[in-house]
Amino acid sequence: MEDQLKQATASLQYRDILILHLDSMTLLYREVLRDYAKTKLDEENFNECLTEMVIIIDHLLPKLEGSGGTAKELVSQFNEYFSWTENIMIPKVDIKERKKIHNLFKLILKAYDVLGLSHM
Repeated sequence: MEDQLKQATASLQYRDILILHLDSMTLLYREVLRDYAKTKLDEENFNECLTEMVIIIDHLLPKLEGSGGTAKELVSQFNEYFSWTENIMIPKVDIKERKKIHNLFKLILKAYDVLGLSHM
């Protein structure tokens, strides 16, 4: 009898949920970029985009942590944003942290690619 639990494979429903979150985040991020281009940040757009990103981080990290290889490097890059999952106010009150949202967007896209979710 095997004592170890095997990592569960992603169900189609879970995959679909992650893809829907990516679609939502992309649309929200587009709005945040439009605001930056106007040099006027809309707090509501920023809040929605940030919330979506934090939800995605919470979903992606366990999958990345269990994937090994290339994913390990990504996990270490996400460490910079882990505090946001514990306190979403950090990027709202610290301008330096707020500017990291652009890098986080790119990092999330890399994670989706590494997990094979960007080719669906």
